[in-house]
Amino acid sequence: MSIPGKIAFRDGSDRSVVLGSGGPLFQLVGAQVHDACENLGPLFADAPPRMGIADGTWGSVRTIVLGEEGRGAGKWRKAFKPDPDLPEQTMPVELVNRRAGWYFVRFYDHDDELIDSLDFRFCAGLRQVSTQLCLPFPSAAGHDAATVDLEHESEWRVTLLSARQDGVTVERKSDRSILKISPLPDCDLTVWKIGLQGGPHVTIAILIERVWWAVSDMDNPPLQWRDTCLLLSVEDFAATSDNAMWLRLPKLRWTDCVLAGFQAEKRRPYPPRVMEHIVAIPLRDFSDAPALADRTKDCTLKVWANGGEAIVATVPAETTEGTLDVARISACHMARSLTLLHAATRGPKRQLLKETRRRYRRSPHSTANNNSDFVQEALCAIAVVLQLADTAQSLAPSPARRWRSRSRLAGKQFPDTMRQVWRRYRELQGRTTGR
Repeated sequence: MSIPGKIAFRDGSDRSVVLGSGGPLFQLVGAQVHDACENLGPLFADAPPRMGIADGTWGSVRTIVLGEEGRGAGKWRKAFKPDPDLPEQTMPVELVNRRAGWYFVRFYDHDDELIDSLDFRFCAGLRQVSTQLCLPFPSAAGHDAATVDLEHESEWRVTLLSARQDGVTVERKSDRSILKISPLPDCDLTVWKIGLQGGPHVTIAILIERVWWAVSDMDNPPLQWRDTCLLLSVEDFAATSDNAMWLRLPKLRWTDCVLAGFQAEKRRPYPPRVMEHIVAIPLRDFSDAPALADRTKDCTLKVWANGGEAIVATVPAETTEGTLDVARISACHMARSLTLLHAATRGPKRQLLKETRRRYRRSPHSTANNNSDFVQEALCAIAVVLQLADTAQSLAPSPARRWRSRSRLAGKQFPDTMRQVWRRYRELQGRTTGR
């Protein structure tokens, strides 16, 4: 036997046994505008959608109820019967006159049992939404600003509902609104309302699909995201490293798998979790990469997804023997190592690291980092910790071991800074011992 929208059979007692849905029975047909709202139903422009049925036969449907969605009492609704001679049913004129809103449509059989229910949005003044093509992966200079063109009737207005205001501008013209969306992570998804001044409106969401990344430890996703190449060190990829390259994807289920590696033929898969749009790539997974063994040239870490790719980090080649290029060392990663090292030490060493860490200055977005003095002092402080660990014949904490070679070079290259750090350590030690 057949039951609308379901598969069923009759058992030995002639009872109907329903196996499950046989697919969508009803559909909404019209000029649909695609946006990023996933829980409000499809958006239809210019005119309300028509109602279609899979087999074209409306004999099993007795009543259609159309109503206004959302919380609160006194919502508008209307019940009507379908015309069995029509393959598609049109919405009542009352809905057309309402001009915009969020609605439900429910279909009942002859026993007043609900067959199906659909949500949709309708905006009579909207014509179309066009988004300038933006690639999810940025160029070497970072993401570009995005432009979204909303074509609508002259008396309709578009208003931003999202909290972020400074990264979005609206240029209003007689027949359209042009949205300029800055390349900032908080601006990727913006929520708007479009409607008549003081009248009905509908909510729409605009998603600019952009991929962002940053380095943080495995257990703590980063708070700030980047769209330009990061500078990392070989130590970041050590087998004992807790660091991860985090990727922020545009939305849930955007891709089945992210690939990462120094070479395309040796890239590794990292599938995102179904309910997450961030992916952690442990840098220690690449500790044995051949590219890291050759320190005569730069090597680049790439990621791939949905047919695109980006260079997310560079490990610079070693400088001439005995010379340290401080400008190419990531002050951010140095500060993170000091934080981890501070937690793993005690006494005057801990206080020394704390004071050094405070000298790090986080640079604002798109501003050049100017922490050279901090990097010098931090490397010298790590050199002190390593020397004290060697003297005590004990293992130094892993955040210090990752910087062993560079800290030793810093001690030789910046003797004045090294002397200052040792002097400060002895002062702190004297306070602890009372000398």
